[in-house]
Amino acid sequence: MPVGGTIGTMRAVFALAVLVLAASCGGGTSTPTTATAVPSTDLTPGAYTLTLSQGSVSVCQNGICTSITACTGNALTDVALPVTLSRDGDRVTVTPVAPGDSLRMVLQESASSLSGTVSGAASTGSGVTVAASGSLVGVISSIRGAGAEGQLQGDLVIAGASCVGTTKGWALSTR
Repeated sequence: MPVGGTIGTMRAVFALAVLVLAASCGGGTSTPTTATAVPSTDLTPGAYTLTLSQGSVSVCQNGICTSITACTGNALTDVALPVTLSRDGDRVTVTPVAPGDSLRMVLQESASSLSGTVSGAASTGSGVTVAASGSLVGVISSIRGAGAEGQLQGDLVIAGASCVGTTKGWALSTR
């Protein structure tokens, strides 16, 4: 076979390979697309339970730890309230379901962390009252449907009891 015939055959094989490759890739070029960021939250609007807790002070010495709660009034240290969560973008608002209750949490979501404020009062179905005011920080749980939790820096009075020196906490869970 002459040299010119070999080059022609090689060109034909190369052209066929290009066509097969183009067909397997869709025959066109693609432009990379940018993914739209989706919030990594499970805090969807709906019914939740808000648990507010006075917490306790843990003291550890020589490998022995004790928990102390120093409260004035009734020593009830936590309360659970039925609430409704609503969203407006990355703004989360938590309100009690009982009419007339004024307790409000307003949180700003940033990735999986939350910060905001709480103020007002509410009562449970059994008549336990809670009043809170202050700033909130927290995180969204990485467990699907588990809600969020964090700390309250400010005032928390549950059933007339106010605890000092404790880490006050809050938690949202679906009901």
